[in-house]
Order: sequence, then C-alpha cells, then structure tokens
Amino acid sequence: MELPDHKKIVYMPHTEYRLISAMYGLVCDGVTYCMYKDYFDSISGAFKNTPNHIWFIHTVNAYYDLAISNWCKIFGSYSEPTHYHKLLETQALRAKLLEIGLALADADQLRDYILDRAGLKLDEYGSYHELTKDYRDRNLIHREHSPDEIKDGDLYFPRLAIAKDTFLSLVLLLINLAKKFPEIGDEVNSYKFLYDDFSGKSQICSLIERSFPKFDE
Repeated sequence: MELPDHKKIVYMPHTEYRLISAMYGLVCDGVTYCMYKDYFDSISGAFKNTPNHIWFIHTVNAYYDLAISNWCKIFGSYSEPTHYHKLLETQALRAKLLEIGLALADADQLRDYILDRAGLKLDEYGSYHELTKDYRDRNLIHREHSPDEIKDGDLYFPRLAIAKDTFLSLVLLLINLAKKFPEIGDEVNSYKFLYDDFSGKSQICSLIERSFPKFDE
C-alpha cells in the first residue's frame, strides 16, 4: 500500500526502535487527546439537553484522563520505561542527538531543550509536574475518595495546554531523531519505524484537526 506523502520509514536497532516507537506513540496520541478534549469543549453547547449529553460528558472526561496518563508516562517518574530521560541511555541515541546539534551532557539539558521549545519556564514545569503526577496518582491510579485522604475541592485539574505544548516539543525532537536513521535496513538497523515527516507543530495539529468528527446540526 502506498503511504501518504508525509509518512516516512526508517530502520533502527532493536533497543532504540522499541523506545522510540513507544515514546512516539504516546506523544502523538497525547497531542490528539488534548486537541480532542479542546474540540469537544468548543461544541459542548450542541449537546446540552440532548439524549447524547451523558455520552458527551464521558467522552470529554476520557480524553482528559488519557492525556494526563500519557503525559505522566513520558514526563512523570524517572522509573517510567518511556520517560524522556531514556533518550540518553544508549550510545546510538546520544550519537543521533549529537547529529541534530544536541551535545547534551545530562538529562537536565535535555529537559531544558524540551521546555524551551514548549515555551515553558523551569519553575512552571516543576509545579505542573508535581500537581499532574498527584492528579494521576490520586484520581486515575488509586482513585482516592476518603475525606481523610482527599478533601472536597482540593484536587488539582492540570491544564492540558501545558501537556500539549510539551508533547509537541518532544514529538518534533523524536521526528528529528528518526530522520537520522537510514531509510534502508541493514544488519544493525533492521527494525522498521514509520513516522510523520513534519518540521513544525502546525503540521501536526492540522493533521489531527482533519480527524475531528462532524456532527449533524
């Protein structure tokens, strides 16, 4: 089957392929969840006082929680197997980072690179990181409800704008890394990786926008 023009294939070693493909799926889906949540919020009036209102509420909430869950798998605890720090754990990926102009000495520099391209200051990220993990841990994983554990009104609901910006920053980094792998497989690079050959955030968002569902008036 012929691929769309924006779809490209490269070949990677097994370890790097497993990490990049997992991270790429999480961040692309994460952007999609954020944008779907925003889109459904924008048309919420069409569902008020209709038989589909309950479906609408559950759909919006599901996209919200999925976005938060994916964000924490990338930016949450260092123990996450898909945490962005893992990009520095193999020599092959460090070499590719160097090829795209990132001579990163440590994970803090990688973090700063992602935040800079997301337009996010370190203190903003630190606060968002702490509160978002708290929401994930208390509301998605353990679902705390006891008044001894969680008071009425004290649960923070993370803003998806920050999640979206950091997702987009990282997905462009992963695309740039992918471009440095060969388009023809060999003994070392034998695992096929399919990615979107985009150079800007607007291209990614435009592709997702075209998938928004249309509803009859």
